[in-house]
Amino acid sequence: MDKVKQNQFVKGWNYGNITITQDEIVFDCNEQQWITIPHSEVSNVIIPAKNDLNIEFNHEDTEPK
Repeated sequence: MDKVKQNQFVKGWNYGNITITQDEIVFDCNEQQWITIPHSEVSNVIIPAKNDLNIEFNHEDTEPK
């Protein structure tokens, strides 16, 4: 079995960067892209404190029935 090493942010904090482009929000750390969120998936952003950011996502069911 091969082992795979992955960086994970499990303590609720990190020293990564946030880049906001015209189409998406990009989170990266150590020059590695961690997650990309399209603006169309975000319904609300809340800044509860100067070092915190809460992102709320759309809850619509877009799957055909």
